Amino acid sequence: MRIRTFDTRDIPEFVSFWNHSFSHERLFVPLAEETFRTRVLGRTAFRPEGLRIARISGDIVALGHGARKGDEGFLSLLYVAPEFRGRGIGARLLDEVSEWLGGVSRIRAGAVIFDPIYGVDFDDRRKWGGPRRPFWGSSEGLSARAGDLDTRNFMVKRGFVPEDADYSMLVTGLRGRAEDTFNRRERFTVARRAYEIRVVDNSSVRQKSYQHEVPHRVVQLWSGGYPLGECMWCAFDDDLATIYDFYLAPDGRGLGMGRAVLLRALADIKDAGLDACDLTTGSRRNARAVKVYRMAGFRIAEVWQPYVREVK
Repeated sequence: MRIRTFDTRDIPEFVSFWNHSFSHERLFVPLAEETFRTRVLGRTAFRPEGLRIARISGDIVALGHGARKGDEGFLSLLYVAPEFRGRGIGARLLDEVSEWLGGVSRIRAGAVIFDPIYGVDFDDRRKWGGPRRPFWGSSEGLSARAGDLDTRNFMVKRGFVPEDADYSMLVTGLRGRAEDTFNRRERFTVARRAYEIRVVDNSSVRQKSYQHEVPHRVVQLWSGGYPLGECMWCAFDDDLATIYDFYLAPDGRGLGMGRAVLLRALADIKDAGLDACDLTTGSRRNARAVKVYRMAGFRIAEVWQPYVREVK
C-alpha cells in the first residue's frame, strides 16, 4: 500500500472512485470533475497536503481529507473501500492527516454544516452562501451515521468523543395536504406588531452578495421595514426540495413567526409541484427549531454523529 498527497492529476480517478463508493448514499448526486475543482479545490480551506490517497496495486482504495479553520482542525473525509478494511489503512490515513493538522486545539470529524470544505463554511459565505447541490448524505454536508457502530468504535478508540448529533429531517405528502395546513397570509399582526411575508427569487436579506449553483426561492419575514429572517429553499429533483438556510432574528422568535415562515415556504414548495422537503439541523443547538419542524410535519430521516478530539 502507498499513501501520498493529492495531485491534480488524480482528479479523474478520484472522481470515479467517489462516484463508485458513494452512489448508494442518501441525496447522492454524481460528482463531476468540474464540480470537484470548483466546490472542493476552490475552497479557502483547501490545501492539497490535507488530502491523502491510499493505493494498492495502483488503484485508489481509501481517502483521508483534513482541513484547518482558525485553531480547529477538521477530519473532513475518511473512507476505506469495504474490501480493504481491517488492514489498518484507515488508521494510517487518520494518523497522517492528524499529523498534518498539528498545532490545532481540537479535531472535529463529521462536522456536517460546519466543515470548511464539504459543509457550508460560514467564513466563506460571500462565495458559497447560496444553495448548492449536496455531495451526499445530508443537504448541508458529509457525515457519519449515528448507527454506524464500526465508525463509532474506530473513532472512540482513537480518542474522539461523540458530540451532539445533527438531524436530517423530512416532510412528505405536501401535494395531498389540505390548504388550511399551510400559511398563505402576507400580512398579519401579533402582539400589536405588524409583520409581512415576502417571497422572492434568488435574493437574500441576510447575505447581500453570494453565489449559488441552483435557482432558489426565499420566504422573508419583515416588520417595520426591517428584515427579521428568511427561509431559503431549492429543488433537489422533481419531487424533493431542500431547505438550505432558515434564520429568524431573536426579536422575531417565540411568537409563532418561525412556524408562519416555514409553512409559507412549504406552501411555495407545494405550488412548485414538489411533494417533499428535506433539511439539516442540530439536535441540541437548534432544539427550538426542531420543535417547529416537528409541528410542521417533519420527521427525523437520519441522525448524523459528529466527533471531537481535544489535542493536548
